[in-house]
Amino acid sequence: MSLVSILSNPAAMTVQSNLGKSQGIMEKVIGHITSGVAVDSAAASPAAFAIATKIKSTIGVLEQVSRNAAQAISVANVAAGGYTQLNNILSKMKNLAAQVINPALGPNEKAFAQQEFAKLLEQVDKTANDTKFNGVALLKGNGGTVTSFGAVNAAVTGSTACGSFTGNLTATMSQGYIGGVVKDATVTDTGVANQYKFTITLESSGGVQQTFSAVSATPAAGNVVFRSESSDLNILTLETDAAIGANASAIQSEMRTAFGIANGTYATIAMESTAFNGGVTSINSAMGVAAGDFVLRSNTDGNVSLIESSGRAYTIANVANGAQTLSFSNGLTVDLNGTFVQTTAITPIAFHVSAGSDSTLTFQIGETSSDTLDIDVAIATASALGLSGLEISTVTTAQTALTTLTDAITNVTAALATLGAEQSQLSFVSSNLETIIENLTTALGSFQDADIAKEMTQFTKQQVLQQAGIAMLVQANQIPQSLLRLIQS
Repeated sequence: MSLVSILSNPAAMTVQSNLGKSQGIMEKVIGHITSGVAVDSAAASPAAFAIATKIKSTIGVLEQVSRNAAQAISVANVAAGGYTQLNNILSKMKNLAAQVINPALGPNEKAFAQQEFAKLLEQVDKTANDTKFNGVALLKGNGGTVTSFGAVNAAVTGSTACGSFTGNLTATMSQGYIGGVVKDATVTDTGVANQYKFTITLESSGGVQQTFSAVSATPAAGNVVFRSESSDLNILTLETDAAIGANASAIQSEMRTAFGIANGTYATIAMESTAFNGGVTSINSAMGVAAGDFVLRSNTDGNVSLIESSGRAYTIANVANGAQTLSFSNGLTVDLNGTFVQTTAITPIAFHVSAGSDSTLTFQIGETSSDTLDIDVAIATASALGLSGLEISTVTTAQTALTTLTDAITNVTAALATLGAEQSQLSFVSSNLETIIENLTTALGSFQDADIAKEMTQFTKQQVLQQAGIAMLVQANQIPQSLLRLIQS
């Protein structure tokens, strides 16, 4: 039998306890309904919460790799467009080569065809350079290897003693890029007594020609300083062994004989091997850098210049002292260590960048590190396609060009076919990722989503219980009052 007391009210306490429970359940139900999530913490259901968390993580990764796949398709589309344009250019060049092999064409018509052919050859490299995605040239391949470091000093090899040049020719390269085969040499009068204009044409290994000229007022033995007509930074000093004659034609004949131009042996100016200096620790080539020969040098004014074999210079001004990486606009980078001093010149360093290789672009297309897909982009520069120096000025060269261009078109078509296969694969990868994301999202709902109908039923139940509890609490609180009336009576 329960104790009847005015000091305690068990009935009211029971009602209060039930009201608290009902209130807690209602708060959870309201949270489930407003968020749409039933399992919002590990306390709700440890197993379901763990599975839902893992699924959400997977969905997040797959959504990102789905974007990766879409971007990979975009990259492949850009590269494919470049290959298609190259095929059009190469086909036109092949038509011009076939056109020249025609006795009905006169010298003028053949010259016009060669002129157009040369412009199209230039466009091959321009197309490879301009086919970019986010600033990266896709068809120029990976950066080539930087090799053949040399001081800008060298001897002339393959020369012959003649006239003023009683010994073999010697030369000093004081600055810039000089090396190559001596393809031509001329001497002309300037109209001033004992003053001549000397011109020497050098051709680098890449077929790029550079013309050096000098005006000398000293016909005696000594040095004639030549300056490149492409860049003031490229200077060549030719050493003569005897007094130069007073007849431009005779001097030219001697020079052409000395350089082996007269008999077609062609002397070569090659660079001597040396180490880095002036704080230079390495020179690096990146994807998209064209192959070629370069010289790195600096003055004491803090300007560091990179010079191509064509004479074109890239300069970074006001380079600070100390360790740093210089990034030139053509894609080459130069690492300087802490010994670099702005007021101390870098002794000119010559180097060669080899042709880049085919590039492979790797995209993450899955959740694990092994879930990747490669986009293979074959290098398609003129040199890589074997087109360097190609011309159609004669029937013989046009016939050679036909064969070379046929091979080039085959290579570009093969690259386009490979890219097409990868584009097809990417489209299925993208579609599959979308399907997986959709199914995982559905699965996630089964573990964490709130059943709104069930939650509303629970909400209504607890709401009724709360209303009933409040009514009963009022009644329970009246029990002590009843006891007081009993005492009073």
